[in-house]
Amino acid sequence: MIIFFNQQRGATAIEFALILLPFLILLGVLIEVLLLIYMSIAIEYLNAQSAKYASSFSYQEGYAKKYHQYLKSKTKTIGFFLKSGDYKLEIDYCKNMEELIQNSCTGSNDQSQIIIYKLQYKIKPIFLFNWINIHPILQSQLAYYPQRQKEIPHE
Repeated sequence: MIIFFNQQRGATAIEFALILLPFLILLGVLIEVLLLIYMSIAIEYLNAQSAKYASSFSYQEGYAKKYHQYLKSKTKTIGFFLKSGDYKLEIDYCKNMEELIQNSCTGSNDQSQIIIYKLQYKIKPIFLFNWINIHPILQSQLAYYPQRQKEIPHE
């Protein structure tokens, strides 16, 4: 019996087998969290840059059109995970700061003094959050002042 307990052959294989599954789970969770962090940062960055680009044009050219144009050009490099059906853009037009504060924007494309860009993206996690929330969504919301307003005639 003492000889049996003193033998060490196979102990390393058993220890490795016991540690392998928790290690792989930890590695998978780490990869999932890093991808979620990257997606969150990329969504914020893409929304900020697209909104900045779109707001630099006049209202006649269409803020939504310019936003989608810039977003599409950067999707291949930064937001390679973005597919056209996975994100939704909403644009609210505020006539003044009071409307923005009250969150009741009633302006239109040509009346806007402040433009709110809301980008929502449906995340497709590998495995981590599938059981918590079936359709998790990342959101980014920014308010921009359009840089080129319509010309006001001088009296």
